[in-house]
Formats: sequence, structure tokens, C-alpha cells
Amino acid sequence: MTVIHDRATGVDRDARTVTLAGGAVLPYDRLVLSPGIDFREGAVPGWTLADAEVMPHAYKAGPQTLLLRRMVDAMPQGGLFVMIAPPNPYRCPPAPYERVSMVAHRLRATNPTAKIMILDPKDSYSKQTLFEDGWLKHYDGMIDWVNPEFGGADVEVRPATMEV
Repeated sequence: MTVIHDRATGVDRDARTVTLAGGAVLPYDRLVLSPGIDFREGAVPGWTLADAEVMPHAYKAGPQTLLLRRMVDAMPQGGLFVMIAPPNPYRCPPAPYERVSMVAHRLRATNPTAKIMILDPKDSYSKQTLFEDGWLKHYDGMIDWVNPEFGGADVEVRPATMEV
């Protein structure tokens, strides 16, 4: 087996080849592409990757999740946490709602009068009934899910003023 450390820059499905950044062209019998995850600039109007230090996405562990925790802990009593859920398709459909559940758990202990709003461009989401039943049982009145019919798909952010 040969291991090559290089970036794939092109795929020719008809010729069954992969072109690498170094110029090599490799033939294949079967191809599995795993490009990883990343963010789409402009997916949320007003937000760029540069704004992640002010308005964190926190989907990649490390500095982003630590920043989010510090921000949640610093929220004023009765403050509002807003999550903008991504449109389909994306890698882990329950992820935004799991994150909201973790934030709600933290807020219930440190800031029980805080509110969470999920702005969602989708009409429904993975495991919706399970999440909503759990939120009702553990965080009754804390979490509101806003679907596209009520404006969940029409959002813009202003990181400089922390407005949505």
C-alpha cells in the first residue's frame, strides 16, 4: 500500500482519476470522498468566519466551545441565547438541538430565568418530538423553536452589536 499526503484538487468520474495538488493523477476503481466539514461564508447574512470570535459557531471543539461557555456563563440574568440552526443537509442533524439542550442545562443551574430561541429554516428537524418532550420536561418555558413560517428562515446577524 502507498500512502500519499496531498490535497485532491479534482475528480474525473469518466476517466476514474483523482488529480492531486502536486500534479499527480491517480486512477481508481472505487472512490470514497470524505472532504470533512467547513462553514459556508454568507450562509447567515451578516456573519463571516472572522465574526466567530464575537458570535461563536462552537461547532468545532476547542477555542470555540470554550468561548461559548464563557459567554453563556457571563449572560445577564434573564438574558436571551439565540441559536440559528443550519438548513439541510448537514453532517449531524441533531447537533444544533443537542447544543441547545446542553446550553439549557447550564443555564438552568446558573441563570434559570434566561431564555433560548432557536431560529430554524426547516419546517421540522431530526428527533424533534424527543427534543421537545425533553425540553418541556427539563426546561419548561426556557426554549422556543421558531420555524420558517414565523421567521426562522429570514435572519440576519450584526455581530458588532450582538443582534439577530
